[in-house]
Amino acid sequence: MADDIAGLISFLALGKADVMGYSLGGAVALQTAIRHPDSVQKLVVVSAPCKRDGWNRRRLEQLHKWGLPRRNQ
Repeated sequence: MADDIAGLISFLALGKADVMGYSLGGAVALQTAIRHPDSVQKLVVVSAPCKRDGWNRRRLEQLHKWGLPRRNQ
């Protein structure tokens, strides 16, 4: 999704854009800034965990079912 956001910024000829994301969008915004620093002027990340310890146990189990590897894998 981060590549899509960077592609949209480029398509709209915005140069550098301010990017803000909430929850999953926060993770996407962060990845956009990391992968495409030339496209992001300012970054705001709201309510997105920065490590696995930020998720509760039940949510982590659901993410594992969807394919997120466990910490030791």
